[in-house]
Amino acid sequence: MHGPEKEVYFPQIKEPGRQMGADWTNMNELKIQIGGELYPHLLFHSVLAYSNWEWGMRCKSESYLSLQNGLQLSLGKLGKVPKELWVDNTTAATCRLGGAGKERGFNQAFTSLCEHFQISPQVINVRCPNENGDVESSHGHLKNRIDQHLLLRGSRNFESLQAYDLFLEQMYVRRNKSLSEKVDEEKAQMRSLPPTPLPDWREYECRVSCYATIQLQKTTYSVPSRLIGARLRARVWEEQIRLFHGRDEVVTLERRHRSQGAQVNYRHIVDQLIRKAGAFEQYRWKEALFPTASFDAAFNVMEQRQGRTWAIREYLHILKLAADEGQDKVERALEELIQGHKNVINLHEVKAMLGCWEDLRKQVQEQAPLVANLSAYDRMLGSEVDCEF
Repeated sequence: MHGPEKEVYFPQIKEPGRQMGADWTNMNELKIQIGGELYPHLLFHSVLAYSNWEWGMRCKSESYLSLQNGLQLSLGKLGKVPKELWVDNTTAATCRLGGAGKERGFNQAFTSLCEHFQISPQVINVRCPNENGDVESSHGHLKNRIDQHLLLRGSRNFESLQAYDLFLEQMYVRRNKSLSEKVDEEKAQMRSLPPTPLPDWREYECRVSCYATIQLQKTTYSVPSRLIGARLRARVWEEQIRLFHGRDEVVTLERRHRSQGAQVNYRHIVDQLIRKAGAFEQYRWKEALFPTASFDAAFNVMEQRQGRTWAIREYLHILKLAADEGQDKVERALEELIQGHKNVINLHEVKAMLGCWEDLRKQVQEQAPLVANLSAYDRMLGSEVDCEF
């Protein structure tokens, strides 16, 4: 009977062909696996307000590229372009205006994207997800639907990312088929797609520092040391980076996002680090020199038994062996040496173990192939046939 006024939500008239909402939702709770390993990811999710037609694309972060590629994929599947695109204040689409002020506006990349598709950009107010309620409320329904399909499938593990993408696509197709009548109403009010698609990558220029690293979008990546001083052209996809020197592609990297820190590959620097072993102790990205827990454990055993200085020099040569002969082989050798309680783990022991495996492999290959002699079976079969007659 008494007290302050309460917030009122005002239902809106939804016009066909007018509004598409876009947002990201975290998929980790569904525990999707690729090749038996958990696959942490997001889903870019777009929904038409009038018909509830929806589409989505897996991605690793709320980046501009995931926004661009997700929107382009959704509009391509729809085959038309609505009048308005509604987003929240994500940094993929907006930026702070006036330096320290709180006011936000659309960034140049997102503005260009909307101009390409001739779609009017709209943004909801900060901390007001209800203003983009069609897509926000659909996140839970979408994940419940995916969960049900996974239960019917009998497994959350997919053999590849392509198999997972196909699973999602088939689910969207079945879902949208039931909305075909309203979707047709929407399409009748929409404009056509632009004649040329946007590239699914962005290009940057970068120079390789004396640390054999480059800086891309505030993230550090290592490259082969021979490229130090070179100016490279980087094409950045959502999940990978390809570096070019002139027209030649020189290296392909897995893309890291800001929350994942630097990506330093020991293979790029181990040769030089062997020459400057003293740099190992205080190296800024030292954790990259221990690619798996087995390498870390082996180094600890070596240090305890032979001292730190010797362990560092010997370990770096083992790391070089992993770069040349294969990390998996060396890791397996280290695990067997640790489990076998060897008094010494060193380069010689690891090489010896690799050599034994190689000799065994050659022996197996050199064995004479087994040749089946079927003449006895033919004679037996012939006698059985004679008996029948």
